[in-house]
Amino acid sequence: MQPMKELAGATRERFEQAVMAGYEPVVLRGVAADWPLVAQARAGQEPCLQYLMGFDGGQAVDAVLARPDATRAFTYRPALDGFNFTRDKRPYAALFDQLWRYSHFPDPPAVAAQSALVAEALPGLERANAMALLDASIAPRIW
Repeated sequence: MQPMKELAGATRERFEQAVMAGYEPVVLRGVAADWPLVAQARAGQEPCLQYLMGFDGGQAVDAVLARPDATRAFTYRPALDGFNFTRDKRPYAALFDQLWRYSHFPDPPAVAAQSALVAEALPGLERANAMALLDASIAPRIW
C-alpha cells in the first residue's frame, strides 16, 4: 500500500492544481487548524459539543441508533432479515447530548447522524468555520 499524498499550507490555487487535478485522495494537513470548531475540539469533548449545540437550528436530521455491539458497525442482522440499527429523526442538539451521555458509558450504544446540509441543520457553523479552498457555491454537509 502506498502512503497517501499530503499537502500542507494549502491555498485555493495549490488545492486546485495539486488536488483537484489529480483525482486521488490527499491529506490536507492543517487546512482547518484555525477554525473555532477545531479550537473547541482541542479544548475537549464537552466544549466542542457545547459549541456545536449553539448552532442547532432545531431541524430534525436522519439518525441511526444501535445497541452496544462488538463490531461497532451499522450493518445487517446475522440472519440478514433486517438491520442491526433503528432509524430516527432528531435535531443535532439531541444527538450531541446523546454523544455526551454515551461517552460516559463503559459499553455505549452507537449513534450516527446521516448527511445534512450544515446551513439547514447548524445554521451559521459554515460561516464561522469557512472552507476557503472550495467555491462558496459548494454547500458543506455534516455527518
